[in-house]
Amino acid sequence: MESIQRVKERIASIKSTRQIMQSMRLVSTAKVQRARAKMEANRSFSEEIARILRLAVGNADLKNHRFMRENTDALESKSAVIVLSADRGLCGGYNVNVCRQANTLIKGLGGVKVITVGQKARDYFRRRMPDSLAGSHIGISETPIFHSAEEVSADALEWYENGEVDAVYLVYTEFKNILTQNPVAKKILPLEPEDGEEPVETYVNYEPEIGAFLSHLVPFYMYSTVYGAMLESSACEQSARLSSMTSAVKNSDDIVEQLILQLNRTRQASITQELNEISGGVRALEKKQG
Repeated sequence: MESIQRVKERIASIKSTRQIMQSMRLVSTAKVQRARAKMEANRSFSEEIARILRLAVGNADLKNHRFMRENTDALESKSAVIVLSADRGLCGGYNVNVCRQANTLIKGLGGVKVITVGQKARDYFRRRMPDSLAGSHIGISETPIFHSAEEVSADALEWYENGEVDAVYLVYTEFKNILTQNPVAKKILPLEPEDGEEPVETYVNYEPEIGAFLSHLVPFYMYSTVYGAMLESSACEQSARLSSMTSAVKNSDDIVEQLILQLNRTRQASITQELNEISGGVRALEKKQG
């Protein structure tokens, strides 16, 4: 059985750790609120850009447009994959799950060029498939800005326009609520009409003509899509960290409670042993005197 002093040291150590976890929990709570506010403010804008793009994609004149082309032989094509993760840990399975989702996607593709956002994804692909890692961006996962999304997307967009890749995918964590975040893989390019999509309204007039219009809109659509995903990933990261810190605080309380019980038992055992020793000594003296 551990000594009383040793148990006291463990209780003090866990209480100190709990204080750190509680501070991180409070910080994460504030960051979650800010990240969700940014994500929700951007959502209407992104949805409107996507709606405008959907109107144009169904046009028959765009079948041979460079943003509509696709290599149908997936094993011979080369794809760009943008993976959004965090720069830091202590957020449960957030980083592991998004990296696994990216790995699952890559297994079904031919050659790939991977662009990572966040130190965790960079380290993951640097260890497992260094030849595929074509670019990395760190220091922007928690507080993304639109310019960061442009920088992240620029290489993938250039590769696609130059014919170096036939598709561009985005892997990120989708925010459902503060307790639920799901890693998803989304194809950005080439553009594809959605199943069951309504025909394009005939009254829509495009200036300049629709091909030039799409050439100007698609890069902006790609930037806004990546930016929206970065905002969602940021909210997911903070939510996951909040959940982890909450669990850590609760677990610390449970461990301290168990250690206090162990301390009381150890102290009781020590007192009982001392009483037994005193009683034994008294009996020995009585026998000697008798």
